[in-house]
Amino acid sequence: MSTSMTKRYLVLAIGVVSVAFAAILIRLAEAPSIVIAAYRLTIAALIVAPFALTRARNELAQLSRRDILLAICSGAFLALHFALWIASLQYTSVTSSVVLVTISPIFVAVASFVLFREKINARIITGIAISITGAIVIGYNSWQLGVTSVKGSILAAS
Repeated sequence: MSTSMTKRYLVLAIGVVSVAFAAILIRLAEAPSIVIAAYRLTIAALIVAPFALTRARNELAQLSRRDILLAICSGAFLALHFALWIASLQYTSVTSSVVLVTISPIFVAVASFVLFREKINARIITGIAISITGAIVIGYNSWQLGVTSVKGSILAAS
């Protein structure tokens, strides 16, 4: 294997491990959830920005006003997503929070169908059905744990 390929796999492995431990580390943090979300997004932006500015300068310069506004709107929704998900970790288990936050592809599939008329095939429907079943099981478990856990589950699924 080439050195270049080894570096890519190493970076990929670091990313996977970082994502896998994120919820646990966030749960252990002492800072308020909105501060953790702000730090997370700021650090990510500081890491990605130099690459974007050096490798995609021309593409960035060609963005229309509409594209820039859509990017800002997307960033705001991403910030809201992180703020709600990180807050959910204060109210429910890490497992429930992570599983519920990862059902977002369901919403993407439905929105893609409704907004862009993209086809949803049998594999997507099967995946959605499995995800919904899992969310129901987790939701029921949260209900058994009490109102606080249900609040965390709602925040994670938001």
